[in-house]
Amino acid sequence: MGGRSRAAAQLLAGKGFKDVYNLKGGIKAWQGLTTNGPANMGMSLVKGDEAPEEIIILAYGMEMGLGGFYSTMSEQTEDKEVAGLFANLSKVEELHKRRLFNV
Repeated sequence: MGGRSRAAAQLLAGKGFKDVYNLKGGIKAWQGLTTNGPANMGMSLVKGDEAPEEIIILAYGMEMGLGGFYSTMSEQTEDKEVAGLFANLSKVEELHKRRLFNV
């Protein structure tokens, strides 16, 4: 995955994206910058008392939304390389959805 994430980061940086980071090793390996703002920022969907099943349902919905975003972006760009990247990211979200039920 390190090679793919490096290539993706290079592709995005080459397309003019600013502040692109290669998260080799995934989020578990992240030891860099931290976010600004309150600790609960972006967590309005999670109260903290959810059952595991509720978290899986929430995660599934988030994967669907992100997959839809990537799919739409793939269709809207004229750059074939970027379209391919978004299409692949959409496929990854499909894998994530399946994985939620194969734990």
